[in-house]
Amino acid sequence: MEDGAYTGFAAVYDMFMDNIPYGEWCDYLTGLLREHGVEDGLVLDLGCGTGSVTELLAHAGYDMIGVDLSEEMLQIAMEKRAQSGHDILYLLQDMREFELFGTVRAVVSICDSMNYLLEWEDLQTVCELVNNYLDPGGIFIFDLNTSINTGSFWGIPRSPRPGTTAALSGRTPSTRRSGSMSTI
Repeated sequence: MEDGAYTGFAAVYDMFMDNIPYGEWCDYLTGLLREHGVEDGLVLDLGCGTGSVTELLAHAGYDMIGVDLSEEMLQIAMEKRAQSGHDILYLLQDMREFELFGTVRAVVSICDSMNYLLEWEDLQTVCELVNNYLDPGGIFIFDLNTSINTGSFWGIPRSPRPGTTAALSGRTPSTRRSGSMSTI
């Protein structure tokens, strides 16, 4: 999970992502956050990229921290921050090793940021770190592309791994559909 993939690409990233309904994502995230008692306070955007979602959540009233591994992506995020005037803290860190100065009420990680974790141990490490930095009763909202999703969207045949089961402990997951987004 090196930032080299976004070196040079960061400058055109937002242009290629112009089909992402960031406003809908923000509405969806703020709805989930409020549903779980997070009306305001400190929220971490893990894998924040160019800060599009971070900016929208700041506009919605959250105090934001953005963490990303790509210096070039964070540079664009900081340019957006300068234009908006939002007080957002951006940190150049690997999500597998991130460190904060305290706890946060919630962590969000969308637009497939978690898919850069290629090993089960890395996913587990990130979830453990998130747990360490969440306030008691905090919430972690993230999305993942799975073989089921990529198969139906891209037409890639599903490659099941017999005997492999993934499970996360915590609140009972629920499936929701909101516009073009569905989550578990």
